[in-house]
Amino acid sequence: MDHISPEVLLRFVDGHATREEVRSVVRHLLAGCAECGRALHRPYQTGCARDERAYDEVFDRCLNWIKQRKS
Repeated sequence: MDHISPEVLLRFVDGHATREEVRSVVRHLLAGCAECGRALHRPYQTGCARDERAYDEVFDRCLNWIKQRKS
């Protein structure tokens, strides 16, 4: 399985990823890539995150995107 690049993951977390990048990251994570899931979580475990709320906001955006796709 090809992994998402660190640059795209950072843009995803910061909310600056393109629509296609967001789709790619969400599909990849939903496919079960634990390694990329851990990479997303790592900055928050080490205290290096720019804004701790950004982590929750990423998943809120993902959930909203998924809900929109279902309707």
